Amino acid sequence: TEALTEAERMKVASEVAESVTEKLTSRFEGEVAAYKQLFEDEKRAAEENARRYDEELTSLRTRTEGSDAVARDLPMLQQQNESLTLSLRTERQRLGEIQQLLEESRDEVNELRQGESAITG
Repeated sequence: TEALTEAERMKVASEVAESVTEKLTSRFEGEVAAYKQLFEDEKRAAEENARRYDEELTSLRTRTEGSDAVARDLPMLQQQNESLTLSLRTERQRLGEIQQLLEESRDEVNELRQGESAITG
């Protein structure tokens, strides 16, 4: 009977060991699946961040290139502005001269009309 008891003990120990192994395997498989999911989520988040950072970098480069172009063109644009301002002053001066000539011509026309009226009376 002791041999039987020993066989029964071995059988029970084997069943317990098998049950514990199954439970541990199941638990570890669940943890591994959870870690895999966490890894995938983190990987997606990192890829999204990398994409956004790349877009921002591209945007910054574009803005920097635009600023560089403005800085390069600024002296030329300032010179053009000064030239146009001078041309505008010249044109205003000529307009003033033309207006003065027009007023003088009106005065002459009025004088001629008065003279004509005096003659034709």
